[in-house]
Amino acid sequence: MERSRGCLAFHGRPLANSRPARRQHDFHMSRITMDTEDFDSFRASNRFQLSSKRYESASSSTHHVPIDAVARNGHVLGSHSHGMPWTTSINPLYLHSYNDTTSKIPFYMPFWNHQLAFMKHHLTNLRSIPVVSSEGIDMSYAVAANDKARIHTCAFESDEYSRIRMTILDAGYNTQVFSSLFYPRANLPVFGIDLLQFNDCKHLCVMDFQPIHAKEEDHACRYEDLLGAIRLKYPLLQEKMTNRFYVDSQHFSCNTLLGRAPSRDEGYDMVWTQVMPAFQECLLAHLALTLQATTSLADATFAQQGQADYDTYSAARDPAHAMLGKMFGQEWADDFLYDVLFPNAKRSMR
Repeated sequence: MERSRGCLAFHGRPLANSRPARRQHDFHMSRITMDTEDFDSFRASNRFQLSSKRYESASSSTHHVPIDAVARNGHVLGSHSHGMPWTTSINPLYLHSYNDTTSKIPFYMPFWNHQLAFMKHHLTNLRSIPVVSSEGIDMSYAVAANDKARIHTCAFESDEYSRIRMTILDAGYNTQVFSSLFYPRANLPVFGIDLLQFNDCKHLCVMDFQPIHAKEEDHACRYEDLLGAIRLKYPLLQEKMTNRFYVDSQHFSCNTLLGRAPSRDEGYDMVWTQVMPAFQECLLAHLALTLQATTSLADATFAQQGQADYDTYSAARDPAHAMLGKMFGQEWADDFLYDVLFPNAKRSMR
């Protein structure tokens, strides 16, 4: 099957649907520019440039509507679903400090806010989709029986992505998690994000353009060098994957961004000086891939098959499944695994 390698040239202009907005919490972000006419020449010249600008995440001053409310133009405006964005933890004593600034918000909440703002600014026809089990039961929110943990998930689709899942878990000092997964409509790798903090000190942060086929050339565009250029900028995110959960690297790229930090101070430095800017760059780079790829019906079918294989592989090995079972009950965790985290997985694996 022959697949297009054609790529767009951005020449420094913003991505589609970029528009100014008033925000409160300010994070540094980068904008993609390319001076290549196609991806192969980009690989040869490696003239990938990230030009900086200021970008601010969503805040309480931004207009919000319920998650199921969609504007007439089809764009999701925002969310107050289950009190989002959370400004305090489920643990009322929870605090964390960095650079002499103390905050009560769940640790990874800024990543949720930034991604939601990014999607609303850059994706076309962004709209929410239900987060339900195969039996139609709402799976978007759960609280542990002991009231010490809560989890919230939103899902979206756009012209560029068939599904985007965002999940945040808040268990106070015990556990903080942000996880997201982008499924492009084109025959491209999925973009996976897993950021975890345990006992207010240990951090494990993983971001990757995860292949859905065995070979890079089986995807619509090459992506390893694009991700590798980002990875090279962040030395704390250059660790190697162990085989504790994933014995093989079937659905991981050669340039996975992976960082571990054993202490609180090291973890905070890694997250705010390296993980956050790398996360911002990866969001833009993956979106650029979706804009570069051309998709035929055959390619879309091929992509769906690859995404189903990816979900089946991931559901069988997901390290969070056991933890979710302990927090929210095994039956709920099973449904969440197969119907929310990896909805294309083959259920016969249960």
